[in-house]
Amino acid sequence: MRVGMTEYLSVKEDNGMKIITNEHHKTYFQYKDNQSVVLLARDCDSFILIKQYREPVGDYVVQLPGGGVRYGEDLDAAVKREFAEETGLRCEKPMYLGIMYAASWITNEVTHVYYSDSISSGSGQKLEAHEEIDVLKVPIDECIEQIKRNVYYDTELCFAVLQLSLRGFLLSY
Repeated sequence: MRVGMTEYLSVKEDNGMKIITNEHHKTYFQYKDNQSVVLLARDCDSFILIKQYREPVGDYVVQLPGGGVRYGEDLDAAVKREFAEETGLRCEKPMYLGIMYAASWITNEVTHVYYSDSISSGSGQKLEAHEEIDVLKVPIDECIEQIKRNVYYDTELCFAVLQLSLRGFLLSY
């Protein structure tokens, strides 16, 4: 099959996702529902982060809470829902930081990144069956140091911290 200048060797469709291998034997994924949200939450002088095992990299990753946007769901509602499900906390007044392609060389997933410093207690985690998530409260200066030392290397976390810094939210750190 030819699309534009690219010849596809194979296209497999499964549950709203296409697995495509092109003429150069590069495989990538196209999702029908490709929108996700993440939130960098600040509680006083700390960030609320999560740690979970990620099968593709075979490791535990410290990252931002978030997940997929449901069909027809508003992005602000999605980020509040995902934050509550994964951390058990509530978020008010999420501020949009921007859009990013976390892995544009392999997927069409679009991540919408948010920030909030209006966090309150919630009703506890409501994890999906496949999720095991530890909630971390990491001092901001420690988080920045871990990014500098390449201990925290999740793209969404790094993008969010960079955006906060560029906007002047992290001047004292």
